[in-house]
Amino acid sequence: MEPAAEGLAKLDIPAAVKLYRALGFRILTSKKSKYYNAALSHFRHARDLCRQAHLDAEWHAVVDRIYAEHSRKHGFMPRFERLLAHKKEPNPSFAEKARARWQQQVSDRPDDSTWSGRADSNRRLPGPKPDALPDCATPR
Repeated sequence: MEPAAEGLAKLDIPAAVKLYRALGFRILTSKKSKYYNAALSHFRHARDLCRQAHLDAEWHAVVDRIYAEHSRKHGFMPRFERLLAHKKEPNPSFAEKARARWQQQVSDRPDDSTWSGRADSNRRLPGPKPDALPDCATPR
């Protein structure tokens, strides 16, 4: 559908705006949060085309509908509001994403300061130690 919308944008801007709008709303109404980036891209194209063709009322109708029907989508709305404010989406590099993920994983590890002090729920004896004498190891 995107190639159709791109081709239509050259010939009939109001029709292309409607198509981009429909593509964005299709994603929002299907509640597929992993495709919110695509929905934002469709709405960005619709916004730019509305500006180009001076269709401000059409764009405001789209914005009003999004606020009325989808304002509770917390994964979508902050990024949509950035689109409205004409702020660029942060696009971190792979290294920055990996570093952030690593720090999150490291901070999620329990250490002595965050241990609750409760007994372990697994009451079994630990397995034999690799350096234990063969006849002295306790089997599980």
